[in-house]
Amino acid sequence: MTLYSSDSNGQISNHMSLGVTQLIDVNVSSTAIANAFGASTKLVRLSATEGCHFSVGVTPVAIITDAILPADIVEVIGVKPGEKIACIQLIGGAAAGALTVTEAE
Repeated sequence: MTLYSSDSNGQISNHMSLGVTQLIDVNVSSTAIANAFGASTKLVRLSATEGCHFSVGVTPVAIITDAILPADIVEVIGVKPGEKIACIQLIGGAAAGALTVTEAE
């Protein structure tokens, strides 16, 4: 379960348990993680070395109109058990990179 709290400035923070981490290449072709998210996974933490588009689903294929994850930003998104994530490099991206996907509860 994820718990949210706020500090004295009203800034929201979350407290979650991190689990399995998978790494996928960010390049000009859509690439998905090898293993589906676990039975208790409700959130994943994303971070990429190069900007990318990403898609979540049972058999995801990322395309250039999907959501963008900028380089060197951490984002937490909701997912369902059994889903996967795929990514593709931004058009005009400087170089290939890596996307780290960490399951959380």
